[in-house]
Amino acid sequence: VLVLPGAPRLETASERITAERVQVELDKLILGDFPVEGIDVMCETGLAGYVLPEVPAMKLEIDEHHQHKDVYWHSLTVLVQAIDLEDGDPDLVLRWAALLHDIGKALSHEVEGPHAEIGADIARKYGIPEPVERAIMEHHDEEKSSVEAFLVAAADAISSARPGARRDTLEHYVKRLEALEEGASSFPGVEKTYAI
Repeated sequence: VLVLPGAPRLETASERITAERVQVELDKLILGDFPVEGIDVMCETGLAGYVLPEVPAMKLEIDEHHQHKDVYWHSLTVLVQAIDLEDGDPDLVLRWAALLHDIGKALSHEVEGPHAEIGADIARKYGIPEPVERAIMEHHDEEKSSVEAFLVAAADAISSARPGARRDTLEHYVKRLEALEEGASSFPGVEKTYAI
């Protein structure tokens, strides 16, 4: 709630903030307790369009394997699954790679090539560390060069195996999500709910 009223000021201030400072703040967000909510607020307020425009652009792409949601929500779900797979402290490489593993799909209709390669190119363009870039590139490969690439692939597979993640159970899954959202909306003070 406190972020939304200040968003217009943040947009004009974003031109004065260095790329290094933006990266530090994004890393804090990703490593924090509520990275999904933080990313979503950035997208809802338009701030993400200034620092990593491909993330909100994923909302426009329907995932061909997870047709009940767009690539954006699929990526946030994979981030949640990856966090659940962490052993100990938050893993910055794992979290970034999970969030960005399908970011290439935001441009795959404009740029030729596999979405994993396009995603690795996007990561390189923004100076995202090479281990993240490599995990994005390898998340569909049989051979993986890092634990993070393996865990991103596992989180992606877990997301695919969730009830409702396949088209044949879509109607049932949507009904369950609507019931969850309706129940959550019944609490005093709740204005918006999103079940994923």
